[in-house]
Amino acid sequence: MADVRLFCGLRYDARRVALRDVVCPPYDVISAAEARVYRANSPYNAVHLDMPLGDDESAGEDRYAQAAAKFVQWQREGILVRDESPSLYVLEQEFHGPDGVPRKRRGFVGRLHLEEAASGVVLPHEHTNPGPSRLRKKSPSAESDCGLSSARGCRGGILPGRQGRWSAILARLLQLGDGSASKFRKRTRL
Repeated sequence: MADVRLFCGLRYDARRVALRDVVCPPYDVISAAEARVYRANSPYNAVHLDMPLGDDESAGEDRYAQAAAKFVQWQREGILVRDESPSLYVLEQEFHGPDGVPRKRRGFVGRLHLEEAASGVVLPHEHTNPGPSRLRKKSPSAESDCGLSSARGCRGGILPGRQGRWSAILARLLQLGDGSASKFRKRTRL
């Protein structure tokens, strides 16, 4: 059984930034043209951390150090703030599939003890491309507990009880504190 725990999420402060300007899709599905648009939306858009200074390896290793410095700076400035109490976060996404049929996807974000893949407890992402995966390991969130792209689209920018939209995905995030999270874990096979 997976060892899933509560954690204090790190999110944008909606009083400091417009969430519509700072959230973006996962780094591995953003084209170079889309990345330029997201960068222009706000100096605090998540793409500045996920795809720093470019969208390929030609920009040099220094871009990851610069992104890590931005990550720390945003926290100092209060752009990114940590939740005060440990929680699980339920993420719900509504979208239309490639066939045009409306779909709803629900999952959760928590702190997970990693297991060896052979154990079958935690499975690898099924559609990860080698290029983006290699670049991702160099990003600021690779060595932190922030999980910038947790739940593939949450981006930490959506507040509990609020929702955000980009492209054709509507995302809602619900924060479950200790009592609610315990009930959720008992009802959900992890």
